[in-house]
Amino acid sequence: MLRNHITDFNIDDNMLTALPLSWARTNETEATFNVVKLPLSRRSWISTANIPFDASFEQIYRQILRSQSTGFVIRGCNEDLSNYLTSQQCQAAQTGVEAVLNLQENPLSKASLQKLMQPGSRWGRVTEIPPTAENYQRMARFVDKTPYGNKPKLQYSFRTYFDSTQRGFALVAPSGDWLGALSLSLVNRNYTHTELLLRRKNAPPGVMDTLIAAVYKTLQREGMAQWSLGEVPFVSGNGAVFEIPCSRVFTSSCQKIFLRLRRLINFGYNFEGLYFFKNKFSPEWKPLYLCGKPDLNWLILLDLSAKTRYLHLLGNEIYCLMKKPFERQ
Repeated sequence: MLRNHITDFNIDDNMLTALPLSWARTNETEATFNVVKLPLSRRSWISTANIPFDASFEQIYRQILRSQSTGFVIRGCNEDLSNYLTSQQCQAAQTGVEAVLNLQENPLSKASLQKLMQPGSRWGRVTEIPPTAENYQRMARFVDKTPYGNKPKLQYSFRTYFDSTQRGFALVAPSGDWLGALSLSLVNRNYTHTELLLRRKNAPPGVMDTLIAAVYKTLQREGMAQWSLGEVPFVSGNGAVFEIPCSRVFTSSCQKIFLRLRRLINFGYNFEGLYFFKNKFSPEWKPLYLCGKPDLNWLILLDLSAKTRYLHLLGNEIYCLMKKPFERQ
């Protein structure tokens, strides 16, 4: 964990207040960065960070990122951050999209919210989870009760834990059991981002729709402007897989490689199902970029696949697939 006191706080209207996904605004005066060393590419991946409200992204770049001697990598950058970083001789490549709900400008109608809430509301009520040590542990245990609970856990791609920097919500059954849960980090004062989005294995239909619709109403009532439901990788704004060539990033043939990689990734991680689930809430789909300095190369993708433990997840899926014929004998 890298700690640094960012000086000269003076954000004005021309400065960037946006942050990469899973970087969060906090009331701390000191910025903290989770730095993951990538062995093949020799880059420093800044996976998550806690940033004071008064620090602009330009200040973060000048005082922290620029000083990384072997270069850096950041995931989940929006278009503004990507444009700024490329102006600083960094490289960027689109790797997915973000589902953003405009809570004030284009809210879901009351009828739409009610329709989404009806199927799951019979099973329990949605409540905010107090930020206590007991609930931090309960959220961690709840991960093991999801459909992916017995599979290798992803790491670093987002905040895979619940802590005091986040808000939590759960749909709680009359028995006290959680049927669904989510956690939110704060990108800026009026923009919140979904970190954990968890459904209990064998939960009744409509549980997650009800949970999201209820949290939507809460955030809207509080005056929050935007809510990000998070990233869907390898999907463009209209739901199609990328079919655009990458200019000066990776290689000129990355169009074909992206298409092959898309099929491989969907085998271990159902991002298409994730896209269709989030799309039912009528979000605005915004592009997300992988950014790096001095450049982006394929070693970075190998590093990220290993460090996020996606390769572990893929290997587990292949093993389970190969084991099935023998289980039927």
